[in-house]
Amino acid sequence: MNKKEFLRKRKEVRKKYMALKIVVPLCCLLLMGVIGLLIPLRPKVSSVEKRNLTKFPEFSVSDFLDGTYTTNIGLWYADTFPMRDQMIAGNEFVTSCYGLKQQQIYGDMKKGDAIPDLDSVESVSTDTPQTDAPQTDAVSETEPQTTAPEPETKQKETEPLKDGTIHEEGETFGTVYVADNRAFSVYYFNQTAADTYAQAISSCSAILKEQGVTVYDILAPTSIGVNLDDAIQEELYSSNQGQAFEYIGKKMTDGVQFVNPYETLRAHNSEYLYFGTDHHWTALGAYYAYTEFAEKKGITPHSLDYFEKKEFPGFLGTFYASSNQAEELASNPDTVVAYVPKGTNDMTYTSYDGLEYQWNIISDATEYDENSKYMCFIGGDQPYEEIHNPTITDGSACVVIKESYGNAFVPFLVDHYQDVYVVDYRYYTGSLSYLVISKGIQDVIFLNNAEALSSDDVVSKIYNVAVS
Repeated sequence: MNKKEFLRKRKEVRKKYMALKIVVPLCCLLLMGVIGLLIPLRPKVSSVEKRNLTKFPEFSVSDFLDGTYTTNIGLWYADTFPMRDQMIAGNEFVTSCYGLKQQQIYGDMKKGDAIPDLDSVESVSTDTPQTDAPQTDAVSETEPQTTAPEPETKQKETEPLKDGTIHEEGETFGTVYVADNRAFSVYYFNQTAADTYAQAISSCSAILKEQGVTVYDILAPTSIGVNLDDAIQEELYSSNQGQAFEYIGKKMTDGVQFVNPYETLRAHNSEYLYFGTDHHWTALGAYYAYTEFAEKKGITPHSLDYFEKKEFPGFLGTFYASSNQAEELASNPDTVVAYVPKGTNDMTYTSYDGLEYQWNIISDATEYDENSKYMCFIGGDQPYEEIHNPTITDGSACVVIKESYGNAFVPFLVDHYQDVYVVDYRYYTGSLSYLVISKGIQDVIFLNNAEALSSDDVVSKIYNVAVS
């Protein structure tokens, strides 16, 4: 082959190569476009993000003329693209292959309010309880195991507990911090919300005191306050939950029975108290809060071996979604452990549509998808629920006013009361005072996690239910 022929062949090969570089990507884009237009393949719900995806916009002349209609079509097309969740997970996996990532941010970091000096704190006044929430200006909103370890509940008081504090530095995903293959949510103290919350619980106690009702308030710390090193918390601007809880407890009136399991959970932080891929505590974390409540009420808590134990492995929760399905979390799924009460496993709940359903206190979550296994506890977040224990006939009754942290807590109360009522204040529209009087309730139990008390909107809902 002479030089001229060699150059000609090389030019032809180069032309084919350049053509392939153009045609192949265009074909791929065309194929993806066709797939994207196949309406039956488009998802309507993201199970990972736990939200409904954007709906196709309704046509209007005004929206069409100002460009809103076409913009909304673009949002719908992008948000509901086929295999969206799988592609996000694939992107996170590819990104994780780039190398070690010390600080990555998803979302925005901020700072919480300074926690006031406890020596200057005075309890709130309840002389004139309000019927509506006060208006506020501030706005806020070891390698993980797939099977939960057995709890250390039979140790002698003199035997020191193992320290499970995590000291290694990890990665930051906005308000989600990943270290040791598990995730934590950064906590920001909100003084306005904290003061309103203390006012709500104190006012509720004042209103119900004449009925002989005892009001308990349980504050649940989140995993970052229990498991993560204090120095790293400060570095992340995460407020100290122990100090925040002391402040809130001191702001309440003496009539409120304040239950603070913070130190107990810190002492047991080597145990499986919180999920690594989800923001909730485990049933074991809720159990320690239950023992603190039992001590405050003056009753004997049941040991864990009293209950029937159920395990549901393969759980990937809210942190997994918030971190763009981080590979570190996907490789370390949680196991949801639940404890079935002896007296009954039956309950009823009233859903958002006003219909009543028969359900189980602990449901079999074996077939639930990987993002929904925490819903094994009391049917998830329902506006109103009732549990009646046929083995207790002393007329004892309580109502738990809670968000989703309360779901894992409620089953431990069942074998102490004849009747247990549950209200999720985010969705309940009835009157608490009427419920207490009509059902003969003696104990009102509020249970909220630290992050719920950082949101003015959430605390306003608590206030409205508490004084209703």
